[in-house]
Amino acid sequence: MTTQGKLIGKMVIGQSGGPTVVINQSLVGAVLAARKQPNITGILGARHGIAGIMKEDFIDLTTQSVEQLELVATTPAAALGSVRLKPGKAECEKVFEVFRKNDVRYFFYIGGNDS
Repeated sequence: MTTQGKLIGKMVIGQSGGPTVVINQSLVGAVLAARKQPNITGILGARHGIAGIMKEDFIDLTTQSVEQLELVATTPAAALGSVRLKPGKAECEKVFEVFRKNDVRYFFYIGGNDS
């Protein structure tokens, strides 16, 4: 949906590739920043990146407490789970279908070169 040229809808965030020391800090920073945006109506974490999106396997991060998120920021590994999947055309079409179904207008993907 748009209102006066602004996209209004949910955000999906996922993690991909090898987990690094900052992958969870990036996740938490993006979630906290997204909460300040009035156009973002909900924040969904995709379990295991693109694979989770295609299965609609989401964690609602909209209402996680700041304290919980701060713990995630200091936790090793990828909190949402990672995946090494280079999607082809069919997978990309499935992702867009899931986004439309769930009113997703914003997508953030944290990972390495093939992410």
